[in-house]
Amino acid sequence: MSILIRPGQSPDDLFYVKQQMLASLYYHKDGISNCWQNKGISRPVFMTEHGAVVDELFKVAEVLMAADSESPESYYGFLMFQQTIEGLIVHYAYTKKVFWKNGVQRKLFAKAGYKDGDKVIMTHLTKKGMDALKGRDLSKWTHNPYLAYFPVSKN
Repeated sequence: MSILIRPGQSPDDLFYVKQQMLASLYYHKDGISNCWQNKGISRPVFMTEHGAVVDELFKVAEVLMAADSESPESYYGFLMFQQTIEGLIVHYAYTKKVFWKNGVQRKLFAKAGYKDGDKVIMTHLTKKGMDALKGRDLSKWTHNPYLAYFPVSKN
């Protein structure tokens, strides 16, 4: 599997990122929200209001796409992040299930400038995300969802 890491800039890229973020944050296999913050929020309210949060994040965050090197529009996953003086702010990391355990996120994080031991602040955290991080040294990783609602500006 040859993975191409490229900037996510096209309208198709950003549409995909937004749809995957909203779907994976809201839905879970049993129909209950995948993310503890979203429990009890109706689908229409979540999709509208959190969709606006994602739109604001697009203004300040970078997006990297992991894709098939032969077909750059065939997505494997993505990383939405900001590199700041506070550390790497990860707004969302997503990999299609079929590509789990293929190093997709490792390559995305490396391209974003992450090195083992760096400080990371996550704004969105799901059960699947926590499962993916099991066994790793997370002593410098923190969860701060408020940076999604009050994002750090680019300047």
